[in-house]
Amino acid sequence: MRSRSPISISSAVLGLLLAKAPVLAQGIDLERTAEAMARQPAKDVGLLREEAAPLLLEAKKAPYSLKGLKNCSQLSAAIAELDAVLGPDLDALEADSGALTTRLAKEGGTSLVASLIPFRGLVREVTGAADADRKLRAAVTTGIARRAFLKGVAAGRGCKPTG
Repeated sequence: MRSRSPISISSAVLGLLLAKAPVLAQGIDLERTAEAMARQPAKDVGLLREEAAPLLLEAKKAPYSLKGLKNCSQLSAAIAELDAVLGPDLDALEADSGALTTRLAKEGGTSLVASLIPFRGLVREVTGAADADRKLRAAVTTGIARRAFLKGVAAGRGCKPTG
């Protein structure tokens, strides 16, 4: 089996994105997506770091706490705060097929830009960008777990579904 180079794979991804551009443009915030792609090389060399939102850092302390969440409206507000930081939950993505397409297009474009940096993994480790990214992903994962927990508690209490 013939192996494919990152450049040929990236070219294929770019070709698919360009072929779908008119369809994707209907549901994508192109400016924000292009900005995220342009920032990727600066993130990879450690010049730009994304910090976890304070809400996610707070959630890491006690992800399964119900302190201050006594009724359905408080649970709904806490879930909405997490939605604002994390983006839509899986149930919302399934309801909005355009959001899933947007996310796929953004990830594809970011991967394409990231493939242009030689020895990217090594560069990210040396500059500390990889460690910062792991910390950010851990905070996001905790936030996702907290949102799922709160949705489960709300469902158990008979609260109206959010999102």
